[in-house]
Amino acid sequence: MDAEQLAAWLEDRLPGIASLKLNAQKTRVTHVLNWGGFVNHSFSVSDGSAQYHLKITNDAGGVSGLQRWRSVHDVLEERYRAPELTQWIDFSEIGFAGMLFQHLDGRTANFSDNTELVGQLLELADGLHKDEEIRSHITRISGAGSGKTYLQHFGETYIDRFTADLEIIAAGQLPFLSSALLAWMREETERLLEAAGRVPAFQRPAVEAVHSDLHEGNVLITADTWFVVDWDDLAIGDPAVDFAVLLWPMVWEGREWREIFTLGTGNGLAERMEVCFRAQLLDEVIDPLADYVMACAVPSKEAAVRLVKRKRHEEALEKYRAVWRG
Repeated sequence: MDAEQLAAWLEDRLPGIASLKLNAQKTRVTHVLNWGGFVNHSFSVSDGSAQYHLKITNDAGGVSGLQRWRSVHDVLEERYRAPELTQWIDFSEIGFAGMLFQHLDGRTANFSDNTELVGQLLELADGLHKDEEIRSHITRISGAGSGKTYLQHFGETYIDRFTADLEIIAAGQLPFLSSALLAWMREETERLLEAAGRVPAFQRPAVEAVHSDLHEGNVLITADTWFVVDWDDLAIGDPAVDFAVLLWPMVWEGREWREIFTLGTGNGLAERMEVCFRAQLLDEVIDPLADYVMACAVPSKEAAVRLVKRKRHEEALEKYRAVWRG
């Protein structure tokens, strides 16, 4: 079922969960469009009195990520401004599962207009990277950290995603996408991995806990505070990825990241971040095309999403080729 059909199903199903205390006649479930992708689905749930935010998926990897978040949610809520988990939701009859939160009335952040917030997020990320308790927990439940390198995390974050996205794009047979450009994106993904492999600092062991997706869409600003959401990519990995994702909106606009970055760049961090910024730009080339294909998951928004995603792809492709001439 698509996201809107799923919303209708949830509207019938959720009032039957006694702990939610939802009025069956008044409950409304609305899909919340995630401009960053369509693997997980988010919904606003309200009966006029109680109000929740629901994040669910039927993707095995997505469920695993949400379960990892759930396993350490109390520490994330206490130390890293994660939203408070209400309960785990399992709809085994349709293969979906996920997390339910109290609704937060807020808006997503705009990093370019809020340098103070960016500084606070850099400090929050730095604290996470040094958090031994979370690192030990992730290592224990996932087996990560035994011999893992920064290069492996780079591959998991970028190369694996690009490869999967390119399969989706190829299957989508987009009428405006040439076979030559598709081949170039595949080749550029390989060149990117080779470039990272030539940086000695990427061979260092990965021992830090990282959010892995600290973009502005995952920072929610309310009337009196802010939250970091979507912790399902929490992993043992490279701080350079967190910092590159966080600073990317400013770098996209042409700003020099070293003028914004307030932390030290020793031990090869700066060199790794430079490669991550290249990966971020290639992500802007590839990911919007995969989203273009998958926009059919939200039929009422499909045309609007496709218009935005094609434009972003074209802008990023022009920028990438101007810099890298691949």
